[in-house]
Amino acid sequence: SNTDQETGSVQTNLGFGYVIFHIPHSSIEIPESVRDQFLLDDSALNDELIKMTDRWTYELISGYSLSSVIVNSPVSRLVVDVERFYDDSQEIMASIGMGAFYTATHRLGLLRRPISAAERQLILDTWYHPHHEKLTDAVEIALQQHGKALIFDIHSYPRQTLPYEINGDGKRHEICI
Repeated sequence: SNTDQETGSVQTNLGFGYVIFHIPHSSIEIPESVRDQFLLDDSALNDELIKMTDRWTYELISGYSLSSVIVNSPVSRLVVDVERFYDDSQEIMASIGMGAFYTATHRLGLLRRPISAAERQLILDTWYHPHHEKLTDAVEIALQQHGKALIFDIHSYPRQTLPYEINGDGKRHEICI
């Protein structure tokens, strides 16, 4: 069985139970409950999703028959980037509006209105912390059952460097593991 792309749930398969595929940026889901935080109209937001989503990474890995665990985020990184530190003082990308809570587009334009502490905490409690709990649980289960855990962190990149990318020069690979 595979991970449910929409819920980000974790399920194990037969095979190598110590292998964990982490796919944090494949979702294009922006829940209606947070849509009003984004300043872009639907068309512009869709364009931003196309640029910022690691397209096809979930499909690539979910078709891999030997995978044992897939952990993915059920919401877009535009809602909350589960790979960033939620404390902006610890996150280098927060300085350009791309900490755990993106305020900037890929072109460094305005993406999101300022959110309140309560809105921020609700997002952390709803998607960020549960994601990390699932990843931690997957590692703990692998360690208990197999004595080891191997995490593959899966990303994709556009052919051209995007304006927000700090270290984006040089040869581009479509997939990064």
